[in-house]
Amino acid sequence: LPPPLKICALTISAISKFTENIRVISCLCNPGIRPRHWVQMSDVIGYDITPNSGSSLRKILKLNLEEFMDKLEEVSVAATKEHALEMELKMMKSQWSDISFSTTNYRDTTIKIVGSVELIETYLGK
Repeated sequence: LPPPLKICALTISAISKFTENIRVISCLCNPGIRPRHWVQMSDVIGYDITPNSGSSLRKILKLNLEEFMDKLEEVSVAATKEHALEMELKMMKSQWSDISFSTTNYRDTTIKIVGSVELIETYLGK
């Protein structure tokens, strides 16, 4: 083969080899994974895979995690959903942090209740 075709063949081979690892990479490089998820994944595999300063993609790929991928993906998907909820909650907290509601005493007691539900409904967009 002429040199340009050799380069193409090598590149295609390298890409094909890399695509085999995309499932592992997308599962373990999830920004939503928290320490509790690493514990769950480590429990699935049987040893600790929590990333540390010595972790690398090469080391992770050498672990041959293919047989555990279904369970690891379950944890990763749960982490993604939990992360989305955390972000949504954070946004709600920031939106509502400066809002205050007036309260009144309930009948002749010292128990406080919200003075007006109309304001709450306005903030909730009803």
